[in-house]
Amino acid sequence: MKLIRILVLTGILLAVTFSFSFAQSDFRKGFIVTSEGDTLSGLIDYRGDLLMGDQCTFRVSEEEDPKVYAPGELREYFFDGGKHFVSRKVKRGERFLQILFKGPIDLYYTRYIDKSTYFIDKSGLSLVELPYDESIIDMNQSKYEFKSTKHIGILLHYMSDAPSMEKEIKELTTPTDADLLNLVKKYSETVGNAKESVEFANNRTKFVIDAGVATGLVMTKNTSVTLATRNLQYGIYLQVWVPGANEKVFVRTGVSKGWIMAEKYFEHEYVAVDVYKIPIIFQYQYPRGKVRPRFGYGFTITNYLPCINTATAGVDIKLNKNFTISLFADVDFIPDIKIFAIPKEYMATSIIGSFTYRFSL
Repeated sequence: MKLIRILVLTGILLAVTFSFSFAQSDFRKGFIVTSEGDTLSGLIDYRGDLLMGDQCTFRVSEEEDPKVYAPGELREYFFDGGKHFVSRKVKRGERFLQILFKGPIDLYYTRYIDKSTYFIDKSGLSLVELPYDESIIDMNQSKYEFKSTKHIGILLHYMSDAPSMEKEIKELTTPTDADLLNLVKKYSETVGNAKESVEFANNRTKFVIDAGVATGLVMTKNTSVTLATRNLQYGIYLQVWVPGANEKVFVRTGVSKGWIMAEKYFEHEYVAVDVYKIPIIFQYQYPRGKVRPRFGYGFTITNYLPCINTATAGVDIKLNKNFTISLFADVDFIPDIKIFAIPKEYMATSIIGSFTYRFSL
């Protein structure tokens, strides 16, 4: 048993290490504009918003060694048909800001380690951050939620030539991508510059969901609480991404039904029990190609055992932009009572197939 636990933990550590080795690069077609104004085409490493605001890793071709550029060393960089970044000096120093909108008022975004931050710029005025903070304050032995409003004052100043928008600006209590984009687009229409305005590609805040059905064979072993059985499992399958944060890591969940031969509590007798499973598994997927390997680790909540450990590996086969067939294996373990993240006893292997449709929120 100790050997099995050691092998499982080693496998998990290797999986994490392997996933990070994959995650080191995801080069996609793009362009950089040098400090001298020259535009070069090549491949740019596509990463999360935090890293892409801090550096640009570029190479001319697959054969070339990549070069890392800091903000200020490039004027801008952008992906073919995708995100566009420009180097600007802001309060925290030089930064690659993602362009969300260009028009009579420009809207930018960047992600710092502590929070998301937005900036606006307007001809005749300077680039300015839209500060926003939330906190809980104690006053007279009571707690109150505090939301800063300085961003509203800045927006009112920058959009003072559109007085009809004052009410809408004051209602923007929490700045988000969608609300700020709607605001600057409406402003460009109000001041008559809508035709010259451009909304840039931005997938930062979208949730991408693969939803569908799954079925497969579950092979349960003799354990301290179950007997060996083989049965079919079926259910609803969900995978959830936040692409702007990371296009390689996602959460798999859903609900499925099967059955096991389980021991009746306080009795030495086994009976067939319907089992409902809700997995919460964090997975890494190689982001390119039609056949994409993936593996992960997490937990599965059941109506029989409160929580079991689940390791998984498999492939996604993309049929087109929206439809995917997945083939994978889940290995379930009864967890250690003291440390639930550590498997204690091997329980079952599931060979599962799914068919899903992708949509965005």
